Amino acid sequence: AVKFKDWVTSVVLPQIRKTGGYIPVHEGESEEETIRNAEEILRATLKKKEELLEQQRKLLGESRIQLAKSRTLLEKNKVMLAQQKKLIGEQDVEIRRLNGVVDEQVVNIARKGENIIHLEHQVDGLMPKAIYSDNVLDSVSCFTTTQVAKELGITAQELNRSLCALHIQYYQSGQYMLYAEYAHMGLAKSRTRYNAFLDPKCDGRKEKMGKAVTHTYLVWTEKGRKFIHDLAHRFWELAELYEVKNLG
Repeated sequence: AVKFKDWVTSVVLPQIRKTGGYIPVHEGESEEETIRNAEEILRATLKKKEELLEQQRKLLGESRIQLAKSRTLLEKNKVMLAQQKKLIGEQDVEIRRLNGVVDEQVVNIARKGENIIHLEHQVDGLMPKAIYSDNVLDSVSCFTTTQVAKELGITAQELNRSLCALHIQYYQSGQYMLYAEYAHMGLAKSRTRYNAFLDPKCDGRKEKMGKAVTHTYLVWTEKGRKFIHDLAHRFWELAELYEVKNLG
């Protein structure tokens, strides 16, 4: 170890300082052999250096390719991020629009609810009239002119004359009939009364039927009765004439 150290410090290092490298020289070697050995060592060194440089170039090329890929991926990520931001912005706008639509629908539903409540109140108010219409105006019960006139405080003859004067009814062939304007309003109906008379020449054991007489007359429906009462309210002259005021 001491000899090797002495050799390195006394031979190798001084030559490296002087020439920049170390070429081993063997005893008995000629100068040409020494130069040839030096050239071989130089070529080997240069070759090794070139190989190292080539490896570095290859690594540098791969690094550049990887860097280019990274840049491309980064650009793609930037584009995707921009698209996502745009999509998020559009979704935010759509969400706000939908929120506005929902708010509007809520307001409309509330208004419809108020309308429904209002309509229910109207229905409640109209229900008595509907019941009256269903149960009274559409009933089959009819009133004679005498009955209606009595409600007005007048006679049947006075009521008939007034209705004729107002061109609501007319008298023909022994009965009162409505003018065409009122005939199809469901105000009145015709009824027929049937009277049979026995033959006065009856022997007391077997009754013999004599002639039969029919009489058609006008009766007022509930709708017609109400119509006449409304006339008394509308025409003050008629009300004043028969002293009919504020009839219910």
